[in-house]
Amino acid sequence: MANTALITLVSLVLLLTVVNTGFVLNSVPSAKEIAQNVQLPATQTVQYNDTALKNAVADVKNIVNKDNAWKTVAQNLASSEWADRNNKDVFNFMVDQNISIEEKSDISSIVIKDQDVTSFDADEKDADVTQELKVYYEDSDGDKKKLYINVDTVIEDGEVDSQEFDLA
Repeated sequence: MANTALITLVSLVLLLTVVNTGFVLNSVPSAKEIAQNVQLPATQTVQYNDTALKNAVADVKNIVNKDNAWKTVAQNLASSEWADRNNKDVFNFMVDQNISIEEKSDISSIVIKDQDVTSFDADEKDADVTQELKVYYEDSDGDKKKLYINVDTVIEDGEVDSQEFDLA
């Protein structure tokens, strides 16, 4: 009899648990019901304005272009200085170095092999230009020769201040 009472009691507790669980499960809202009850704020349109960014990029471009333009001008100033009067400064340097050459016209061509602009200031129009020249010439014996010369040019206020030559 005790067994029957115990089994009845366990069965009754189990039955109440099943009924209670079913009631709880039925009262839980579905995902669709939850989504319907969520209140979303109204969609806001934000105006896209990239003017400040475009202006900043344009300012950077102007600075870079200004610097690059000044470097080109500085290189041209340096080149035109040694090439002035039919390469007179190059010829004089070669004579000072006891290179066997008779006249300026014996220099057939000059090629800039490498050049670099350092310590430049586009606003002040200052720069240091280093150029490696390859000079083709005819020596005193009539032989075709070539000579490498380095030229260091200092430009201040947009004008050539000094120019130094040395053998490479």
